[in-house]
Amino acid sequence: AHGVGRLAGSHVLRHLDGPRLRKLRARLHAQAFRATVVARLLPVGNFTVINLFAGALRVPFGSFVAGNVVGMSFGIGGLTLLAERLSAAWHAPTIANVAMLGLYVAGLFGMSLVLSKLFERAPPK
Repeated sequence: AHGVGRLAGSHVLRHLDGPRLRKLRARLHAQAFRATVVARLLPVGNFTVINLFAGALRVPFGSFVAGNVVGMSFGIGGLTLLAERLSAAWHAPTIANVAMLGLYVAGLFGMSLVLSKLFERAPPK
């Protein structure tokens, strides 16, 4: 979809052109990696639509791919480990397994707070 958006380029965005789109394009070029990570961590839209717009806005492909890998790794890894901890606590509800599940959930919550604060900061000028 990124390649399709890149090929279609201005044709896809012709109805949206304006100062806001130009500002968005400039910020995406300056912070492509960061924007892509945030787009994957937060439920901001459909994957295909995000990929299409990133291509149409000419987001650098390398930064886009790296941001996707990092952003999606947290979700995939987090869900995998959560499922493993839930399974262990369900099948063998020992104090240790339930405590590990609680620690894991608290760790996920803490990491999400840290990431949200990290990405909330104003971008460097």
